[in-house]
Amino acid sequence: MTQTVNNLRVRRTQKLLREALIELIDEHGFEAITVGEITGRAMVSRASFYRNYKDKYDLVEQIFEEAIQALKDFVSMPGAEHPTIWVKFFEHVAEYEHLYRALLGRNGSPWFVRRMRTALMVMMREFEQLFNGNPQVYQPVFHSTAAGVVPPPVSEVLPPSAAEVLPTPVSEVPPPSVSVRKTSQQQPKHPGILASDPYVEDLVASMLVETITWWLEQEKPCGTRQIADRCSCLIGAVFRETSTWKETTC
Repeated sequence: MTQTVNNLRVRRTQKLLREALIELIDEHGFEAITVGEITGRAMVSRASFYRNYKDKYDLVEQIFEEAIQALKDFVSMPGAEHPTIWVKFFEHVAEYEHLYRALLGRNGSPWFVRRMRTALMVMMREFEQLFNGNPQVYQPVFHSTAAGVVPPPVSEVLPPSAAEVLPTPVSEVPPPSVSVRKTSQQQPKHPGILASDPYVEDLVASMLVETITWWLEQEKPCGTRQIADRCSCLIGAVFRETSTWKETTC
């Protein structure tokens, strides 16, 4: 019982501090506010603040890290629908829209922009590792099911070991006059340059941050699913293009 009460007290304290942080960012900007102002607005002692966070930067990071961890947990769940990952991400952004609008806007924090880009880059690397670096499996995380967008064949999404046991679709069976060997040789080779390329991972992370910034500055002109679909389509297009590149060092 005591443990439950303590957990509730901690959660309440964190909630008050987060709400105070968002209010103060709206009023003064992130860089100008102090821990004392946050605790004063939340009516929480400084000792309670430092039991939960190192400083105001740690407070912001923990909010964002919770969203990133939720995405990681979701993508590793059996049967998870990949496009839904980004819907969940934008739902988190919408929940904390005042925080993100203040931190990413014209008077925002360069520190947080860099931190967010770095976190998204790390997340993409972890996604790639989760799918063993296989672009056919990795790319659908950034593939949209929006109207007019045709999902890839199942054989292109599953790992090779699983795809081998699937029957070949009629549309993929070569005509009698064309041998299977010749058909396979005509297929372009894809080295699979994805998040492992520093240029590509930085580009994609920047696209995500800019998409969030635009969406919030425009007062969310479309819903979370629509913006997630558009974002995943654009990122998917980048990955499809870069997967055809030869491996070279910039």
